[in-house]
Amino acid sequence: MKNSLFLLLLAASLAGTAQGDDWTQWRGPHANGVSLEQNWNAKALRADNILWTTELGFGHSAVAVQGEAVYTMGNRRISGIETDVIYCLDAGTGNIRWQHRYACSDGGEDPGPGSTPVINGDRLYTLSREGHLLCLNAATGHLRWSRHIVNDSLAKKHHWGFSTSPVIAGDKLLLNINKHGMAFNKNTGQLLWNSQKTDCGYATPVLMKSHDRTLALINTKRKLQAINPDNGEIVWANSVGWGDADPVVLKNRLLFTGQTLRLYDTESARPKLIWQNKDLSFQFQSGAVINGHYYGFGACDWDNRKQVFNCIDLSDGTLKWQQTFEMWGASTAAGDKLIIQTGDGETIIAQASPKGFTPISRARLIAMADNGQRQNRRHCYCWTYPVLANGRLYIRNSDGNLVCIAMQR
Repeated sequence: MKNSLFLLLLAASLAGTAQGDDWTQWRGPHANGVSLEQNWNAKALRADNILWTTELGFGHSAVAVQGEAVYTMGNRRISGIETDVIYCLDAGTGNIRWQHRYACSDGGEDPGPGSTPVINGDRLYTLSREGHLLCLNAATGHLRWSRHIVNDSLAKKHHWGFSTSPVIAGDKLLLNINKHGMAFNKNTGQLLWNSQKTDCGYATPVLMKSHDRTLALINTKRKLQAINPDNGEIVWANSVGWGDADPVVLKNRLLFTGQTLRLYDTESARPKLIWQNKDLSFQFQSGAVINGHYYGFGACDWDNRKQVFNCIDLSDGTLKWQQTFEMWGASTAAGDKLIIQTGDGETIIAQASPKGFTPISRARLIAMADNGQRQNRRHCYCWTYPVLANGRLYIRNSDGNLVCIAMQR
């Protein structure tokens, strides 16, 4: 009887603690910018809650998290050679568990990798700006296989570097490269199919269930194309105007946040336009949907270095409110909360509400360089998505400063 009572009390106690979840791929568990964390503290953005900081090297690569392991990438000069470094860090301490290096140009004006690693089972997949595609053992960093997309004559060199993150679809690894993507066997690195060599966009493929099959949605800058991942067949394509944001899948709806904001019905064989708002442009960053409203950064006003964060009613595409920040950043969501990282280094937790911008907590917890002393485009920005996983928040800037904050205190 005493043992049973003890177990009941223990279960009740554990039910009230923070419930964490891994973040194993670009844009989170469901590739929609939404964390599954529960019972975390939205007021925990304080300097005394910083668990650790570390230096990664240049880049915009976000983190992937599995258990107590954190994976990301950076580019740094080692022994005079520009070098990509793939990191596995300890989530509790920030200490390096392992690292894998290879020579890779930093890219010059906007340096470092833009792609985010993806974890699939016991394997980690990464892509460099020059085309190094690697499969590593996630626990040890041991190289399983590698390809070089440009040197293997599978694609031409990209001026700004490849930024698509790898996406796993069954036994296939998909990349948004060339006219409508390419696919490899995730176990061997064998090329399964390819498309015409041409300049590609920066978005990452998004998987969507449609009529009992899986499609890969690939934004190739001016077209949103639905691809059969098994063979590379184009199932349908829509001209959507210029933009590099990822589409957002919403059950039987599809939100495309490009040069024009559009919502489609996907119940039929081809998507049908429900509404469009030509006054709203979301050309780079994708946001998140909470309770029928879309929250995210719009197009940047480069001349004035201003950026608006938007709340859109998905029932009709109307703008509910806008909030202006200094330079664009990135945002994710957890429950009914927004996690906003501004381009100039401020982190904000806000209530997701169509009634207006309502901050809960805000702080500057990441070191930012003085851009006034820097060459153009080697400025220090926070353009990387914040990640909330297993009770910890990860924020990063383009110089490679990564900060981990405890969000349960």
